[in-house]
Amino acid sequence: MATLVDGASEPEELINANGGKSKTWPERKAHTIDFIKNAGRDMKLLSCADKLANLRDIIRDYDWQGYGVWDIFNASKDSVALPI
Repeated sequence: MATLVDGASEPEELINANGGKSKTWPERKAHTIDFIKNAGRDMKLLSCADKLANLRDIIRDYDWQGYGVWDIFNASKDSVALPI
């Protein structure tokens, strides 16, 4: 399980010495997409579960905060909520 969690976490090279993010939001998401393309089934399932939980949190927070929910992201709403 620890291996799966480590795999689903952003690697240290994307995080600076102060614990902040050293790369931009789009760069970090591109890394995740590239990583998951070659990941095994279990890692892909864990990643999907994580994304689903994040979406549920956004919906819950939107009901509470409205449009302000997008303020927590280091990217624009249009970047985070890509049209399908």
